[in-house]
Amino acid sequence: MSANDPGHINNLDKRQKNLLKECWIELLNRMNSEYTNELFLWFAHENADVVLLRWLRARKWNVKNTIEQIFNLLEWRIKSGVKDLLNKGESEISLSEAQMGKGYFMGQDRIGRPICYIHAKEHIRGQYSLENTEKLAILALEISRKLLKSPVETFTVVIDVNGLNMRNIDFQLVKNFLNLFQNYYPESLGLGLIVNASWIFSSCWSMICPWLDSDVENKIKFLRKESDLTKYIDPMNIPQRLQGKHANFRYLLPTDEDQQMMETFRQDQQGKQFNEDNYQQAMTKYIQITLKWAQNEDNSNLIIERNKSCRNLLNAYENLLPYVTTRIHYHRTNEIHEPIFEMTYKKLSETHFDDDVTYF
Repeated sequence: MSANDPGHINNLDKRQKNLLKECWIELLNRMNSEYTNELFLWFAHENADVVLLRWLRARKWNVKNTIEQIFNLLEWRIKSGVKDLLNKGESEISLSEAQMGKGYFMGQDRIGRPICYIHAKEHIRGQYSLENTEKLAILALEISRKLLKSPVETFTVVIDVNGLNMRNIDFQLVKNFLNLFQNYYPESLGLGLIVNASWIFSSCWSMICPWLDSDVENKIKFLRKESDLTKYIDPMNIPQRLQGKHANFRYLLPTDEDQQMMETFRQDQQGKQFNEDNYQQAMTKYIQITLKWAQNEDNSNLIIERNKSCRNLLNAYENLLPYVTTRIHYHRTNEIHEPIFEMTYKKLSETHFDDDVTYF
């Protein structure tokens, strides 16, 4: 799905646009300061309308259900410490587990969706705690949003169940992952491809199916053999272990520069405060103009003002990035390119935290 599909940001009918406005009014009227901050950190680098529309579609355009689910999401994010996880990044996960290649992103499918490959046999039940594995999954789901290139809004998941045996089967983990995926990251899946299914997996699938939303289940296809992947994915974006031409996944560990960069940003309290203040101001302005837009009939001047406010909000978030997130593996492989990290680090290194440093 893309931004140009029906019900998406560039293709809304009058009813859908009015429901989006209603959603904004209900959402903002119920916010307190803690939830508001968490809400906009959740929007992050994305257009907020795109995110809300994702949830409205997932809840069949029922505004009441959408609002309740969003508040459940915000409560979960606060309780689960998603903000802290993003702030600490790889220092909060088991890098040895990440290196196993249980799941990773690699390339795009034939219509531009990022691909997540999952190799079930790499997971051994009980080897790592559920908490650690879930942190790895949450970080991956958060980071996957940065791999989306407009107008694409979803990604493809390839699940390789080759070599699956009893020690790999972990129903509690599967159930937890589906809960994450369906309740906290809805409308993210564009296509699910399952390859190398065996009789063991078929037995497991009969237990998993009742946990799937019908929309998710309808997006899943079973492939008879690995070579069938080429119908959906260019061989250059398929790893060699699945008969493709892309080198097999290898996790690039944090470098000394990554560590130094993170320490520099965390020491720069003046820069953090400056950019947090700017972001708060941009957020307040965006809320004001969004409520005005939602409560009135559309006019060109109002839409232009709101679009400008949206750009200012996204720019303010970009400048805040080094202070609230970190670089990870996909930055080191250049699959995610966020030059603000290097730009800010260079500026701070040149000033050596001098009192004359200028923030902008």
